[in-house]
Amino acid sequence: MSLNRDLVWVDAGAFERAFGDAEAAEGTSSEVSLQHAIDHYRGSFLPDDTGEHWTVSARERLRSRFIAGLSGLAQRYEQGDQIEPAISLYRRGIETDELAEDFYRGLMRCYRAREERAEALAVYRRLKQILSVILGIGPSPATEQLARELRTR
Repeated sequence: MSLNRDLVWVDAGAFERAFGDAEAAEGTSSEVSLQHAIDHYRGSFLPDDTGEHWTVSARERLRSRFIAGLSGLAQRYEQGDQIEPAISLYRRGIETDELAEDFYRGLMRCYRAREERAEALAVYRRLKQILSVILGIGPSPATEQLARELRTR
């Protein structure tokens, strides 16, 4: 059985097509396509079908592509001094994966760029608490170094 793409829109398919377009594009066109792909991601693929073997690999593939694309685009925005869109993407990354430390560090760097040290340190405290409660570990050395820099400036 298959779906007629002219009659049925599927978010996962739209996400994968847009992500493929982003990988093939260059420069600004790549950013636009990547943002378009990110906009299509609606969360875990078939989240209620956790017992179905075939959904696990699809779910993880889509999630991994989303996380990588989101992270890459947020970093591009951050490096291009487009701090507001970077903040928005880093926040979305944290909503998607609350244990993805790179998103917290990116958000901390963005707040530092806006000279909002208190907000950056609040992000650090949130990460530290989440990692401690869920995994029983602390932040990575890179995150600890960033927090120290924020406290001393």
